[in-house]
Amino acid sequence: MVDREVKRLHADAPPTRAYRYYVLGMLIVVYTMNFLDRQILAILAGPIKKELELSDGQVGLMGGLAFAALYSTLGVPIAWLADRSSRRRIMAYALGIWSGFTALCGLAGNFWQLFLARVGVGVGEAGGVAPAYSLVSDYFPKHQRARALAFYSLGIPIGSACGILFGGLIAKWINWRAAFVIVGCAGLVLAPIFRFTVRDPHRGGIDAAGAPVAKVAPPAFRDVLRIVARKNTFWLLAFGAASASVCGYGIGFWLPTFFERSMGMELADRSYFYAAITFVGGSIGILGGGVIADRFGARSRSAYALIPAVAFV
Repeated sequence: MVDREVKRLHADAPPTRAYRYYVLGMLIVVYTMNFLDRQILAILAGPIKKELELSDGQVGLMGGLAFAALYSTLGVPIAWLADRSSRRRIMAYALGIWSGFTALCGLAGNFWQLFLARVGVGVGEAGGVAPAYSLVSDYFPKHQRARALAFYSLGIPIGSACGILFGGLIAKWINWRAAFVIVGCAGLVLAPIFRFTVRDPHRGGIDAAGAPVAKVAPPAFRDVLRIVARKNTFWLLAFGAASASVCGYGIGFWLPTFFERSMGMELADRSYFYAAITFVGGSIGILGGGVIADRFGARSRSAYALIPAVAFV
């Protein structure tokens, strides 16, 4: 009885600054694995295409439709679930799922086996983002949130660069199958560490400034869909994000192939080159955007929309 009460009081205590940044660090590592497993296919497309005798269309399906179909549709119901259950557990299970399917990619013997494994990667990664944003929002107050989210988003260039670099080098030293298995197993090791060292904070507690937080039941799923359907700003943001993704992911996926066919780069050379431009450019844009957003967002909330708009131009 006493032990349970002590544990409850410990859970209710506000997180220390060190622990908040530990959680942010873990979220960055998980997001890094998210993009590492997502982007590794781009650098391995050449040797995969050669061994499995695939067409460019089949490679494009694995990098696009196989991953994106369920990744994009499962995000909303998983976010709804994250409002009602443990976010750390959802993320840990999601990490385990996408890492397991990444490892299975290395065992594929034909197009359809690799296609289905990539579908599994998309299913797992659909559960890795929405709960993370929710955790960041409950660990960092409003005036620090944009910067914290910017640091969290560093997982994008770090993971993309690591997937390109390590995927290409492992494929050169061993083979492309080993690259999938090694990075997949790394995620399987990380999943239980995240599950047992990250706590779920009280929802909204960081912005309550010590005041008691009223527990409000999350809205029903159909009510969420009804609210979203009426928000024109949501659809404009969704259209903008989708357009940016089509261009960004399309170009990013085929750039290594372009380097190979048009510039004659060997696998290791294009791994080094593409990883460098991905990490440097992505890191500058993300960190710079977070700092600028925090500075100008304090004056006008429209800055949060204007800054990415200017960046896209």
